[in-house]
Amino acid sequence: MKKATILILSLIISIQFALCQIINSDFTLFYNFKFTRDTLQKNNYISEPYILLRSGPFSYFYNLNLYRFDSIVYDHEQKYGLVTPENFDFYQKVVGPNIPKFESNLRVIKNFNEQSAKIILPQAGFYKYMEQPLSLEWTMLDGTDTIHGVPCHKATTHYGGRHYTAWFAEHIAINDGPYIFTGLPGLILKLVDDEAMYT
Repeated sequence: MKKATILILSLIISIQFALCQIINSDFTLFYNFKFTRDTLQKNNYISEPYILLRSGPFSYFYNLNLYRFDSIVYDHEQKYGLVTPENFDFYQKVVGPNIPKFESNLRVIKNFNEQSAKIILPQAGFYKYMEQPLSLEWTMLDGTDTIHGVPCHKATTHYGGRHYTAWFAEHIAINDGPYIFTGLPGLILKLVDDEAMYT
């Protein structure tokens, strides 16, 4: 039973990620996603690399190590076909040792045509799917900063009961950013919440 459950979960995950693998992206951006799971130990951060892929009206924000996992699974399925109960042991032997480690498998898919985002959150071995409108209200602030050598402007917004500050590059005409954040006149290069839970 355990083997069947793992197989079903593996198939679902491999199908979801294989779809992203074959997407030709207009651009790929890399973010360092830092978060803490313990509100009492806010300085105990987990830091993981995330990517933002944009393809036409869609953007995909997810863990870079999941992207690597996706590539491994996609390559395996191209060579040997989909995982079945008959070849599951072989799959674990070939793919298992190559699976990158990751703490967060949060994913966000934004649809700019529909002005909505699907947020995929892992919860106790299952996934919770939420759909949100892309309707953040931003307040532009005075002040600039330089993020990785790029001059940025500052803006704030509220989302999910938290107050966030973003630094965006106005001269990079990409209306997107990490997680659910979008709607500024330029690419969001840095984002932090006021409680230092996420950055």
